[in-house]
Amino acid sequence: MGYVAVKGGNEAIEKACQLFAYDRMKGSSPPLGVDQIKEQLYLAVDRVMGEGGLYAPDLAALAIKQSAGDTFEAAFMLRAFRATQQRLGYSLPIDTEKMRIVRRISSVFKDVPGGQILGATSDYTLRLLDFDLLEDDESRRRAFRERLFSDLPADAEIPATFPKVISILRREGLLAEALTAGQQEASVFDITRQPLTFPAARSATLQALARGETGGMLALAYSSMRGYGNIHPTL
Repeated sequence: MGYVAVKGGNEAIEKACQLFAYDRMKGSSPPLGVDQIKEQLYLAVDRVMGEGGLYAPDLAALAIKQSAGDTFEAAFMLRAFRATQQRLGYSLPIDTEKMRIVRRISSVFKDVPGGQILGATSDYTLRLLDFDLLEDDESRRRAFRERLFSDLPADAEIPATFPKVISILRREGLLAEALTAGQQEASVFDITRQPLTFPAARSATLQALARGETGGMLALAYSSMRGYGNIHPTL
């Protein structure tokens, strides 16, 4: 598919943008609030923040509303906003062994230190439509919350630390040791401030993958582990 440049289309472009906004508000239903999107469509908000490279739940929810739910376009909006902001500082790597866990699974190892934590996921549902949501209201939500929390044991606790599988592999000599206090770490490549060149440094590759479109990343992952025809395993 090719593209042809056309002159004199300013007015047409403006009208197209206005028509897009009109399509979002032409119905009779109440407008969605940013807080509703942030709280109820939280997975879409997380996706936009990840692909946009900016942790800003309110802005991500606003971008989803403005783009009429197009997460691809919303991530572009968040990137554009981020590019206009002054850089005030940078974050340091955290000790993930002390991170509070909400979901932790391993498809490679059956037993991992600390155990598998399924967390909130739809991975194990039957993908059947829940028609009760058509009549969703506060009374149904309240009843669901009461049923959910009434069965929880009062003394349930989450382990304070979760040892990492990579630590076991390092002890067995399968992976290189992490940098010690006396070693100098190589400078980190910043793809938001420097043009990406190839072969890319590891830090640049990880940043590009972290900001990549989710569907594209999933396709790359499956293409690297799956074959064709009879050699097409399902994990």
